[in-house]
Amino acid sequence: INPVHIYNFTDSCYNVVLTIVDTNGCTSVDTNLVCVRDKLSIDFTASEICFGEATFFDADFLPLNDTIVYFRWDFGNGTPFYTSPEDTVSYTYDNPGTYRVVLTALDIYGCSATYVDTISVNELPIPDFRYIMSTCEEPAQFIDESDGMGTNIASWSWDFGDYSSGINNFSNLQNPTHTYPPDDSTYQVKLIVTNFNGCVDSIVKTIVRTPCLDAEIYLPDHITCDGSEICFADSSVIYSNYMEITEWEWDFGDGNTLTYDFYQNPICHTYDASGTYEASLIVTAQSGQNILKDTAFQTVIVGPIPTAGFAISGTTCFESLTQFSDLSEGNGADIDQWWWDFGDDTNPDDTSSLQNPTYIYPSAGVYDVQLVVTSIYGCTD
Repeated sequence: INPVHIYNFTDSCYNVVLTIVDTNGCTSVDTNLVCVRDKLSIDFTASEICFGEATFFDADFLPLNDTIVYFRWDFGNGTPFYTSPEDTVSYTYDNPGTYRVVLTALDIYGCSATYVDTISVNELPIPDFRYIMSTCEEPAQFIDESDGMGTNIASWSWDFGDYSSGINNFSNLQNPTHTYPPDDSTYQVKLIVTNFNGCVDSIVKTIVRTPCLDAEIYLPDHITCDGSEICFADSSVIYSNYMEITEWEWDFGDGNTLTYDFYQNPICHTYDASGTYEASLIVTAQSGQNILKDTAFQTVIVGPIPTAGFAISGTTCFESLTQFSDLSEGNGADIDQWWWDFGDDTNPDDTSSLQNPTYIYPSAGVYDVQLVVTSIYGCTD
């Protein structure tokens, strides 16, 4: 009564004839046109995106000459179905994750098809960093603490907020350093990170450049002689708009110290014994509870005073050679210069720089001979 028939060819129409005969032999005929269409099939593609971006869906169907009445989308996040005659649609998810998307289509012939696929909304990386502010001479260190959120960080882009430094204001290193000007200030540092899914996020932090206190001792000549005064020049400086140096503490390295709370320059000191001393200066700057200290060092070499002495060899007769022999003592340091004045006022060239010179006096008399010796430290007698 209700037969089933499978046609061998699609996209064709057939005249179906139904003839019925009752028990009295009477007949009736009915003819209908039956069109057999290709089976409807659908699928879709979706863009891979990062959280916060719209996912673009693009539906495809076969046969191409079919006409779709509507596409119904189930985006897999519990929201109501979205129905549209258009084969493209965009949708923004509220959370990152993986979603099972179901697409159902209905054509003008009443045929329907369903396609299921999963799509991913990638998580954004979480940028973060910490920093170690530098002293006066050292650059600030930046340590990346970003999280790639399921994948690794692929790139870093730093802006140190120090635009006076030109191209040095930027870096693509993971853990860079940057040298800021010495004055106390604040800077807005921005870090942009990109993970291997191509997702990008950024963070801005305010960093504080503390005042730079630089203790410095200037000594024109760090070599002096036993018993001679040496003067230290204080070249210390504080780079700050609100702090000043409030205390100076000297340690001359020989057991003597000096502390004061007002600027004095230069500071002079006499070493009583020869030797090598390590002098230091500690400067303190204070504003309220904020206290900074820095120390400078300077090596001082104190040379011993030599003891000049000489002897005259042989008979000192005029018009004959008089031999002078150096008997000087360096007292712990080598003597490297001798200067003799033979006391002969008749001869402007009556001097010598030899250690053991000779001299011919032109006439008999009494002459005052002077010997000046100089050590390698420049100390004389």
